[in-house]
Amino acid sequence: MRPNRRGFTLPEVLTAVTLAALLLGVLFSLYWSVTRTVNEQAERRQGGAALDAALERLVRDLQGAQLAPGYEEGGLELQPQADAAARSSTLELCTTRPVAGWGEPRDARWFEVVNVRYWVESDAPGGGKLLRSERALAGPESTTGGTTNTLFHGVTQFTVEFYGEDDWVDEWQIDPDEENPSWPRAARIQLEPSTGIRGVNLTTVETVIPRGWSFSPETDRVEPNAL
Repeated sequence: MRPNRRGFTLPEVLTAVTLAALLLGVLFSLYWSVTRTVNEQAERRQGGAALDAALERLVRDLQGAQLAPGYEEGGLELQPQADAAARSSTLELCTTRPVAGWGEPRDARWFEVVNVRYWVESDAPGGGKLLRSERALAGPESTTGGTTNTLFHGVTQFTVEFYGEDDWVDEWQIDPDEENPSWPRAARIQLEPSTGIRGVNLTTVETVIPRGWSFSPETDRVEPNAL
């Protein structure tokens, strides 16, 4: 007697295919959810790190602010809303930086006097990029023409305010050859990324601006100047 062999019926095949499709859908949804979470966390970390680095660079420049008489770019100028669409300030100042390779071992007394400028350039609707340019006024790099770097992408607000005698203001100017300039006492920087950078909101940083230094092109030295 031959055994009775029976194949799968059409309803059984359709049921198996449906269950398999549901299982694959659940697995794909879980995979997509985990991948999106990981990407958001990585984007948050990268966005926060880039934001911190940009603000740290600006604070260092402000803390080293000084005048360079005899140089057209040796003063300090803060202008509000140079780019109204990005609600941005424009800041230009003279500051110092250590010179790599001068002295063995490296001697902290060697430095370059540089002109730096910060501004926002719109590159997309509702956002822009924070740029920083620098050009050495003296030293081995003074003949290179300077460089421009992008510090942060996706900026919707970049504002700088200076604290004067008794209030915060968004505009300040010091001529490099001014004898008794009125220096700002502190700076407040606000930077807000676009909504595409998750987890990073408007960030405010305040810093004191040391004053009382000027750069003399005749001696190429930094000397105290009672202001």
